[in-house]
Amino acid sequence: MSFRSLDLDEESEAIMCNFRPFAYMLVLIGPIYGCLEEYTIAADITWSGSYSNRWHYQMNWDPYTLLSYRVPTDGDTATLSDTTNGSEVTLGAWPAYYGDTDEIDGLTVENGFNMDTNGYLLHVSEYGTAVSTISGPDSTITVDELLADPNDRGFDSDYLWVENGGALVMNDGIADIDIRADVDSSSSIQGRGTVRFGTGAISSGDTVLVNNGTIQVDRTQPSATLTLEANNDGELDLDGTTGNGILDVDDTQFYPEKELTLVVDGPLSDSFSGTILIGRGDKVDFRQPWTAGNAHIEFNGLSSGVATLTGAQGTVNASRFEVNSGTAVIESDLMFNSGNCVVNASLQLDGNVAFDEAAELDLNGAAELIINATTEINSGTLSHFDLDGDSETNSIVINSGALLTLHAFAIDNDQGDSGLFNGTMDINGGTFVPDILLGFTFSYSAANPGLLDLNQGTISCTNLNLFGNLQVNGTAASTIEDSGIATFGDTLANPSLNVINADLNMEGNSLIRANAIFFGSGRLVNMPDRTMQIEDGADIDVTLWNQGEINLGNSPAEIVVDGFLQSSTGILNIEIGGTDPSEYDHVIVMNSTELNGEISVSLIDPLGGGSPFAPSAWETFEIIATLGDLQGEFSTKTFPAIPGKPGLEWLVEYDTIVDRVLLSVAPVFEADFDEDGDVDSDDLARWQAGYGAGTLHTQGDADGDLDVDGDDYLIWQRQFGSSLPLGTTPETVPEPSALVLCWTTIFLVFRRRCL
Repeated sequence: MSFRSLDLDEESEAIMCNFRPFAYMLVLIGPIYGCLEEYTIAADITWSGSYSNRWHYQMNWDPYTLLSYRVPTDGDTATLSDTTNGSEVTLGAWPAYYGDTDEIDGLTVENGFNMDTNGYLLHVSEYGTAVSTISGPDSTITVDELLADPNDRGFDSDYLWVENGGALVMNDGIADIDIRADVDSSSSIQGRGTVRFGTGAISSGDTVLVNNGTIQVDRTQPSATLTLEANNDGELDLDGTTGNGILDVDDTQFYPEKELTLVVDGPLSDSFSGTILIGRGDKVDFRQPWTAGNAHIEFNGLSSGVATLTGAQGTVNASRFEVNSGTAVIESDLMFNSGNCVVNASLQLDGNVAFDEAAELDLNGAAELIINATTEINSGTLSHFDLDGDSETNSIVINSGALLTLHAFAIDNDQGDSGLFNGTMDINGGTFVPDILLGFTFSYSAANPGLLDLNQGTISCTNLNLFGNLQVNGTAASTIEDSGIATFGDTLANPSLNVINADLNMEGNSLIRANAIFFGSGRLVNMPDRTMQIEDGADIDVTLWNQGEINLGNSPAEIVVDGFLQSSTGILNIEIGGTDPSEYDHVIVMNSTELNGEISVSLIDPLGGGSPFAPSAWETFEIIATLGDLQGEFSTKTFPAIPGKPGLEWLVEYDTIVDRVLLSVAPVFEADFDEDGDVDSDDLARWQAGYGAGTLHTQGDADGDLDVDGDDYLIWQRQFGSSLPLGTTPETVPEPSALVLCWTTIFLVFRRRCL
């Protein structure tokens, strides 16, 4: 048998100096007291605080029997309620070898008391039945970092009940709740440190935390992390039985910016339907997959701050994500099955995010959507959302490696459903895939035209309309992929400004209207097997690099380009409807021209009828005029037959002196005056009729000097009997004596007519 000492030190001596007789009496009856104490049953020991705030001083506890003072021990429960002598209780410090508590069977902290572990262990345990209760406003248990081992617990309780405004306050310490913790609606777990739930004997799937109140990260420090950890396959009920639990990680301060983090390390017992508040510089980190049921998740980054949701994949059902200020960064992968995401500031998606048809994405005011991963928005064929917001100034940013896919019936409902976008789309190395039933149009507006800013980015769609402004920058090419026709410029002659400072690869068919203005240091590239149609009057003040097929105008057109480059796969289609420059296609190049590939010529009726223009011999068409150097030649030439004139052929002349390309018509045989493909007596008859007066090839001008004379006859003589290789039989060339007689006769006849 051991006797419990009164452990009286200098402090107790000082206190009892005036009661020495009484002290002697205690010494005399001590042995009797000890014998009685051995048989004393467990009791509820109540704090009085008569002498100090130290847990281990016996005289601070009310006697549980007459003259029986003791610190609560195994089998006892302790109650901290009487604040007559103060409301602060701490562990350790006196006597020196005391610090940790015994394993008491229960603890109640109420009436505004603060139980501070002070670097020691507060242990409430009785084979999984001991309960620690924190009850009442300002009632707290504060768990400090354990002095002996910062990685070990400073508070251990089988159960924890926090109620009526009480709080478990973590002060860099670790708390183990072996079985379960319950926090009512007016109470909280707060601070910084780690709370480990389910560290005792539990079954897999047991709920180890029921939070009907608030989990709040410490706001008093520049940086703080509070971790909620589920152990032994336990589960966390973060929104409680009412679905109103709050996770508060918002210090509400603009300056100084703090970095608060809440880590949820464990599975949730059900979908979260409570409230999550994330502030400037703050973060919520779910370490295991989770589901938001009917939750309200609010991001408040203030002016320029960042509020972050990170961690494992999340599923969103019927919840509301609300970005009120600053930038909300979602680093997690999220699947929005329903609910809505309301963006009133900036939303940055660093994880892969998908919005299903039942979900809504609302971009309001001057909202900004930044895509850094794969994002898919499925708005359905019967629904829509307003991509540019009510103010039509929203900004969408798709960064390198990111993908934004948009499936919707419409993207704007300001004036009825439409595919109009007046905001800003920045594609910085990422890809945008708008699949909009009503099409996607960067709309023109005098005050706020839609802007597509491509910086090594890609947009892939069907029938993209670029009626607003376009900017292309970067050190590598950007790409527009269109399975329909990408159109630059609207039909209302509104200016469409396109600044091309890097290569823009048109990986699809395109139409450039006359009101589309291009300028910059880059190149507009028509890719292989693609067709680009350029309307009459288009001003493309960039280099046009044709690797596909170019059509000029719906009818003959004149276009102006800064430079023209055609590769071996390129085809330049030229339409000719007359000899006037306004009646045939031609290209004016302000700088250099480099040719390769194919030129393909077709004859049209400039009036739109069915009678194509039929050029005559020696007629010339300047199809390319360049103010810089002319280099290269067309490797392939495709020409049409000239209606009714099989004896004429097409020629291409590369004038490197004047730097132009001429397309001309010449007879296969200069003496084929009727242009039927052979030289015969019919041609001689034409020469006769035109001798001395004619100026045209069809009148007998074989050498193209604009007169009909003996030189032309000599050419006829040399070519007489020639024909195209169509199986015709050449006629016999007259003998020289007969020719002299014929010439003399014709000369005399002509002279007689002149007299």
